[in-house]
Amino acid sequence: MMMNLLIFSQKKLYSKGFKSLVPKLNETTIEQYAQMHIDSYIDNTIMQKNSSSDYDDIVEHFDDVEDIFGDEVFESFLNSDAEIQIGNDIYKYTDKGLLISSIATYSNLELFMLDNNIHSLNDIVNLDPVNSPLSFNPNGGLVDIGDGMRHFLPPDYTTTLDPELDDPPHTGGGNGNGSSGNNNDDDYSEIASTLATCSGKKSILGGIFGKSVYCLDKYNKKYRVKTKYYSVDFFLGYAIGVKTKHQKKGKLGIWTRNKTEKVALGINSISWKFNVNIPQLTNNARYYIYDGKVYNATNSYYNALYAGNASMPELPFSDKVDAIVEIAMNTGVFQTEEQVTNFILQNVYGGLKSLLNSANNRQLKRFGVVIVTPSFNWVQYYDFENVCTNCSRRENIIDFGIATPMITYKFGGVGSGNASYSWDMNFNHPVITKLSCYGMAKNNGNWYGNRLQF
Repeated sequence: MMMNLLIFSQKKLYSKGFKSLVPKLNETTIEQYAQMHIDSYIDNTIMQKNSSSDYDDIVEHFDDVEDIFGDEVFESFLNSDAEIQIGNDIYKYTDKGLLISSIATYSNLELFMLDNNIHSLNDIVNLDPVNSPLSFNPNGGLVDIGDGMRHFLPPDYTTTLDPELDDPPHTGGGNGNGSSGNNNDDDYSEIASTLATCSGKKSILGGIFGKSVYCLDKYNKKYRVKTKYYSVDFFLGYAIGVKTKHQKKGKLGIWTRNKTEKVALGINSISWKFNVNIPQLTNNARYYIYDGKVYNATNSYYNALYAGNASMPELPFSDKVDAIVEIAMNTGVFQTEEQVTNFILQNVYGGLKSLLNSANNRQLKRFGVVIVTPSFNWVQYYDFENVCTNCSRRENIIDFGIATPMITYKFGGVGSGNASYSWDMNFNHPVITKLSCYGMAKNNGNWYGNRLQF
């Protein structure tokens, strides 16, 4: 509900001259908003209008801020001072996290920033990465810092204090010249296999609000494909997703979305690992299908028997998938994400695909997996094909909402004699996250992009 109100407020504020922290730019809005933002940045800094280098810094700053947040929707709610007011409180986003104060104590916030060398995210020239735990909030979370103020960073922010400032590979499938246009356009995974692999570049602040990494493939000087993964926690909201965009460097030097022949995004797997403690497990496997039917899988996961009706289990992506697979194993056979993925693709995927086709005459495109063992569990998401034509971007928003994506997962419970278990999972703070995906765009018969893996 709050997000709907914010979206409405954003439209009203724009009509009154509201400037967001990062303008929502495309080929039709760039001239309307971009110059306004650039002039505002120049007027509020020591920069001079006749300095081309300063101008370039401003243009690059738009990209930097988007990569800090990861999510474009949330950053558009913030004004050009990186602030949003809710009730009587002002929330200010800085290079050291989120500062919160009432309107009455806002002057204390300004003094605190000055004393602790903290810079607002609209500060072009002074953003400074966090290189060690902050003295006033060493463990993260929401803390009281006195004088009517609070500070927030995600609880595990110290794990992201290693910004990778070198550029990721800028090579496509043909060293920046694109992969062959002669591939079968229906086999996107085959085309993607020709692209360069990139482990992802972090933002200039190293992902202080969570993990946000991207890969670039630049070609023909003024075009590029940008593929990004983000799992970020802003306190007021959170977002988890994967996106790819085809962009063109516009008149003002700003990268804007640019329509092209095709854009494709494929998620071979996103994996989250959580610690659990369920020592007494009963081996079983179950398939929950989008139409409300449930099947128990037997005989090496291929023969699935109808077991009743039930809603999809609660996961951040439950409303996006064709099926969810539950597997319980009483031994901890999987030590790595790669072992889990290989097991699913070799033993489960074929049977699930056959079931969906025979029972519903439907092609399996997206599915989720939950595997629980006595000491930990894995959750996975697969999206093999997300393609559009005459477009500029593809995005898979795995979850977006208010507060924190904490769920209590309930395993089993359908059909007679089935064991059931439950445990809590916070998808912004798993033990580990692993990703294997590709983002690519086709232009003039050639494909450009990257495989993003970490």
